[in-house]
Amino acid sequence: LDVLFMHCHGDSEKWSQAYSVFERLLLSPTLFEETYSPNSMDLHHFETSATMAIERGESEFSLRLAKRIVEINSRTNDGFDWRRSIAALVLALLEKEPGVFWPIFAAPLLDEDWFIRNSAAQTLGNRLGEKSGETGITRVPIDVLKEWCRAHSEKGPAALIEHAQLFDASQDPGFSPLVKYLVATYGTQEDVLGALSANMHSFSWQGSPVPYYQQLETALKDLANSPVEPPVVTWAESHALQCQKMIERQQLEDEERG
Repeated sequence: LDVLFMHCHGDSEKWSQAYSVFERLLLSPTLFEETYSPNSMDLHHFETSATMAIERGESEFSLRLAKRIVEINSRTNDGFDWRRSIAALVLALLEKEPGVFWPIFAAPLLDEDWFIRNSAAQTLGNRLGEKSGETGITRVPIDVLKEWCRAHSEKGPAALIEHAQLFDASQDPGFSPLVKYLVATYGTQEDVLGALSANMHSFSWQGSPVPYYQQLETALKDLANSPVEPPVVTWAESHALQCQKMIERQQLEDEERG
């Protein structure tokens, strides 16, 4: 793949002539074998070639590539660079046909193996509480996600809410529409609120985290006042109170640091 990529680099005519070879190489079962750890240049060639092939390729090729990505992603330990390259391809495929590719990429979220679940989560979404930024999950229409949850009602809602974006870029002070739907529909399931709690407490922040906890407190109070089941109301009120305490504690620490 590396040799062919360099041969065709910058030459669209060579790329067109070699397209079928690129397809075979990208789908090769020996690509990125378990004993081989790709370097950053290998990943660049793979990501760029695959992206171009997705844009030009037939649906059958894209489907096979998606399954190949899941296979490699479920066994590799190659860290951030690999996840970044894979995430870019996942986004491209989900943009193309979300109803087709979401079930393929989301299936590992339901696996019993923690490593496989975590690998899938890192390519589909994050647990950083960010308001914006494209992820695999945000590229999928909510109706597709709802249908997937109905088809996997035992594990799907908790798996999805743990990695969904909590907030979106709208002016809505509450949780994102996806989180609201999952809580309203599946909030009484044992694992769903626990997964949401894990999501809420897995975030990154520059500077004081007070604004984050204030936004989270507002969202929890909004949830408690919405038409949800009583256990969800109790849970939301309890976590809103925890946020209030965190805000007070953090404000004191911020004052002490000056």
